[in-house]
Amino acid sequence: RDSLDTAVRTAMGCLSNACVLALLITSAASESVSWFQTAASTADRLTEQTPLSFSSQSSDDAIEITIDTAKTFQKIHGFGGALTQSSATVYKQLPEELQAAVIEAYYGPTGIGYTTGRMPIHSCDFSVDTYTFDDVAGDYDLEKFDTTVAYDQNLSLPMIHAAIAANPSLKLFGSPWSPPAWMKDNNDMLWGGSLLDEAKESWAQVIERRTTYGLSPAFVLRQAVPRFLRTPTLAPRHSLLDTC
Repeated sequence: RDSLDTAVRTAMGCLSNACVLALLITSAASESVSWFQTAASTADRLTEQTPLSFSSQSSDDAIEITIDTAKTFQKIHGFGGALTQSSATVYKQLPEELQAAVIEAYYGPTGIGYTTGRMPIHSCDFSVDTYTFDDVAGDYDLEKFDTTVAYDQNLSLPMIHAAIAANPSLKLFGSPWSPPAWMKDNNDMLWGGSLLDEAKESWAQVIERRTTYGLSPAFVLRQAVPRFLRTPTLAPRHSLLDTC
């Protein structure tokens, strides 16, 4: 059991795509928390930190948080994470027992209860390969569009279907990172560029088709990371890795 828990936590760490990762392990007997940190700009790489202790005693310098449940602001649709190709790559390599444990930990009734998930349209900044479902230059009528979405069928869709099976009410957001390279003025999916005027209609159809074949999300975003557009109108050149 201990080895399984350790493997699940390791797999969850790989699947989180987080720049800063903290793993918390509670101990009811000691009312303390042992925690490990991986953080940017530090030497911490799954480094154990000083345990934290819980106490029912207050102090003069304690921070008080007051929640007014009668006052509301924007509506929250749910909480979740991106179901990326790199996550699916790790998931695919796990034995079935750990696959089930990871899905349960994130989406199952005994897990943390994710209710939303972001589904990349084509490759994203956490993909092993760079690909789209129509890489044939000049195919504005999308005659070569892969309606089988074979790449995703073989990689990310099994993981996404498993998440939906664990939580049938899971809401997916379809989200593109970049149009096909041939639809852009720099012929590159990874380094900025702008969508060609003559490709705008085709690009809209690509998004519609990808959200029709394979799996239909509840929502579609026109751009995954608006602040760091991989296809900006006017922006400095930057690597897709800079968007992490």
